[in-house]
Amino acid sequence: MIASAVARPFTEVKESSPTAATIRDVSQAEHVPGTYRLIVTCVGEGSIQASFTVGARKVTESIPNCEGKGTVKALENIVLDKKADNSEVLLSPAETSNLAVAYRIEKDPAGN
Repeated sequence: MIASAVARPFTEVKESSPTAATIRDVSQAEHVPGTYRLIVTCVGEGSIQASFTVGARKVTESIPNCEGKGTVKALENIVLDKKADNSEVLLSPAETSNLAVAYRIEKDPAGN
């Protein structure tokens, strides 16, 4: 089951030059016990450091080579054994990156 999905450019234009911008999305929504995973898709050139937090659990992984036709990376699962009232997705591109990103948060439909 897809719990959330977001897509947007990663590049801002500052002083007539494209600059990589960090995405930080925070939610105070309730997350019931289960298995959650962050799946990131990037298109363009560059790399991303991706971090996903649910409650007190956090995973961080690198996506080293985004490609023009698209790169997909699923981060390690986060397993909650009790309810959590927060989550955060932090996507930090390398400074020289020029890309767009989409991500989705999935929850195991079996409730595991």
